[in-house]
Amino acid sequence: MCSRYGHWRGPRKPWWFIFGLPFVLLFLAIGTFVLMWLWNLLLPEIFGIKMITFWQALGLLILSKLLFGGVHRRPRPFYGHPRHWDRWKKWHEEEEEGHEGASGEEKTV
Repeated sequence: MCSRYGHWRGPRKPWWFIFGLPFVLLFLAIGTFVLMWLWNLLLPEIFGIKMITFWQALGLLILSKLLFGGVHRRPRPFYGHPRHWDRWKKWHEEEEEGHEGASGEEKTV
């Protein structure tokens, strides 16, 4: 079944969780190691800041996601909710019907 956003929403397969979870954890671990490596390579030399551990780097990733990325359940289309788009179209049509021309006369469509 398609959702209102055009995404497929079929039944979730339990095997996806078993095979997908290791990839998600691997991706998270690689990102954490990259952050830790860059931090420990650059910041102690430039600013004299302490080196960090893997768990501190993971905490920084989670904190930055919460502060700058937010927590979303699903991706939203960039143009907003379809109900808002329909409301805008209706408002725009009403505005065009009542719009006056340059001479002060009402426009007839």
